[in-house]
Amino acid sequence: MSRIILLKHLSSFLVAHLFISGVVSTTFTITNSCNYKVWPGVYSSRTPAFSTTGFSLDKNESRIIKAPASWTGSFWGRTYCTEDSSGNFSCITGDCGSGKLECSGNRGASPVTELEITLGGFNGLDFFDVNLLGGFNLPLLVVPIGQNCSSIGCIDDFNESCPAELEVTNGTEEKSVGCRSACDALKLPIYCCNGRMSSFKCKPSLYSRFFKNSCPQGFTYYFEDNGNITYTCPSTDYQITFCPEKSINTTSYGSSSINTTSYRPNSRNTTVTANNSRPSSGEITPSSMPEIRPNATSRRHWKPIIAGVVGGVLAIISFVVIIVWRVRWSKSEDTEEDVEDDHIQQVPGMPVRFSYKDLCDATDDFKETLGRGGFGSVFKGVLADGTGIAVKRLDNLGQGKREFLAEVETIGSVHHFNLVRLIGFCAEKSCRLLVYEYMRNGSLDNWIFKKSQRSSLDWKTRKKIILDIAKGLAYLHEECRQTIIHLDIKPQNILLDPKFNAKISDFGLSKLIDREMSKVQLSMRGTPGYLAPEWHKALGHVTIKVDVYSFGIVLLEVVCARRNVDHSQPESAFHLLRMLQNKAEYILGYLDEYMQSDKEEIIRMLKVAAWCLQDDPERRPLMSTVEKVLEGVMEVGSNLVYKFSHALAPPPAVGAHISSAPPPASVLSNPR
Repeated sequence: MSRIILLKHLSSFLVAHLFISGVVSTTFTITNSCNYKVWPGVYSSRTPAFSTTGFSLDKNESRIIKAPASWTGSFWGRTYCTEDSSGNFSCITGDCGSGKLECSGNRGASPVTELEITLGGFNGLDFFDVNLLGGFNLPLLVVPIGQNCSSIGCIDDFNESCPAELEVTNGTEEKSVGCRSACDALKLPIYCCNGRMSSFKCKPSLYSRFFKNSCPQGFTYYFEDNGNITYTCPSTDYQITFCPEKSINTTSYGSSSINTTSYRPNSRNTTVTANNSRPSSGEITPSSMPEIRPNATSRRHWKPIIAGVVGGVLAIISFVVIIVWRVRWSKSEDTEEDVEDDHIQQVPGMPVRFSYKDLCDATDDFKETLGRGGFGSVFKGVLADGTGIAVKRLDNLGQGKREFLAEVETIGSVHHFNLVRLIGFCAEKSCRLLVYEYMRNGSLDNWIFKKSQRSSLDWKTRKKIILDIAKGLAYLHEECRQTIIHLDIKPQNILLDPKFNAKISDFGLSKLIDREMSKVQLSMRGTPGYLAPEWHKALGHVTIKVDVYSFGIVLLEVVCARRNVDHSQPESAFHLLRMLQNKAEYILGYLDEYMQSDKEEIIRMLKVAAWCLQDDPERRPLMSTVEKVLEGVMEVGSNLVYKFSHALAPPPAVGAHISSAPPPASVLSNPR
């Protein structure tokens, strides 16, 4: 494919060749040897174009069509086609989307086995390949006629061995009739070679290797640059056969040719008429191969020798430079990726490793979406033993891979009742999935920010949730082998189990530091509205106290059952921090009447929040101290400063997010 694309950039040579060469048309004999009807499609990638773009062939039927001079395009076969009552024509495989028999300039959709060809190209040669980038739907063989050239194709029908996630069935009999491309089926950049995975960063996948093993002569990988996949032949005619006999031996990687004179399919040849209708019985010609033109090759090679030599040398030099560059780049990228994969294998206390198929089965092919975010989506699933799970599938594999490693390393090695439990993961080549325990009640924001559900959380439940969050943070900060700063504490990242036990989730932005380190320099990351004042200082030195500040905001929001900044409130009450500057008792007057009975406890909670929200990080308590205060073992610190710098700043945009990388999706909560 890459060589065919390269030909388009050598237009100056092509024009010269066409000007000085004789123009001889090429014929294609297309035969259907399948046990079922096939609807061939024709696509012209540039002018001149074929007059026919689609027709049908019954079993053992053939048609001869003539190609325009210097034509470039592709052939393929459509299968299991039907026409509904409104006249709309469609096919299960290879459908070109035109809604009719003629493809009218459209290409076949996945799954499709496609023959790509350029006639009369560089040095007067034809270039062709079998393209499996769109998947596979039926065996195909192309045989040059009258030249000692390689014939190529996919002889075996490997639809039955297609991976389940790529398989296409005919719907009624559940028979496998096609094998979609991984790009079309999974829509991940690593398989589509787009976005951050474009160019040389994109590597052959397990799926492309499956197609290569099933059809060694096929073009199976976007950046495959190998002379074994693009074939050449002096201009001649071609026989294209769908479902060829397996006794036919194609050349292996273009190393030899077959005896085309022994290839005589049992078919009846007809000629396509001007309007592409099936000819009448009087127009049927005897079954035979097309007559070979004895002077075709000689008439096409009386061009100047110098032009051919110069063009050939330039092409060879270009190919050598490109190949050397790609090999060097590939080695460095492979080394880096292998190191990352090895690192995944060596994570201490590694949870269960699932296969991609296991998770496809558990989620019913990722049917029910729980949430969606910047790095991927979260799906509901059930393991074979009945355990409910939430599967996070990372779609963006640039920063997403680093986030994957961060979450597996962090959550896989820490265990606490108030942290979401990582059950397992999947790391099959480019697939990155995290498997968590399923939290039936979702995220905390759904319970404190939605008025219809506010009464569902009584004061006792709110107190419990606040204490649970404090315990989880105290464990991360003070009880792990390394200090873990979460860096994105907010209601959306607090999940609730069926008994409303709170668990901290989403460690995509977390930072691990050695216990002897008191601070670390980081670029700003987190969610506006929950960011501590020290993030805005020039040096950006932060400590575990940034999590304490975020906890203070969350505590305020849980107690007041509203967002820190709520423009639906009166001007005097739209900003909780500004209200807190008037002391805790001031906020009490804005709370619901049913909470007035817990006045003393609420004031105590608001004082804890003010303690956590001190502008000076040194004046904020440790989370273990907060835990003891909430349990009634200690008292709130004295001499609190009720002046908060963020209360004087303009409020952040709703839903804004800051990170040193693109914002990651919350592990199990709703999308950010």
